[in-house]
Amino acid sequence: MASSDKLVTVESAEDLAAYLASGCKPQDQWKLGTEHEKFGYTLDDLRPLPYSGKRSIHAILTGLAEQFGWQPVQENGLLIALLN
Repeated sequence: MASSDKLVTVESAEDLAAYLASGCKPQDQWKLGTEHEKFGYTLDDLRPLPYSGKRSIHAILTGLAEQFGWQPVQENGLLIALLN
């Protein structure tokens, strides 16, 4: 958790709903799209791909962005997604 995050005490379903709703975008900013989750692993030892390194999630996203001209999406300085 980042130091700027606040801990929220949830004591009821209404508290939880209000907390989740507080993170929502206004309706005029809603967009429709798809999200694809894939599980990456190395073929030689079937280990999960790390985020960084020569064979990594970061390397895959960077390569796709360069090859197809997709726009990188970063969160806290880390590449987490691509937009077409």
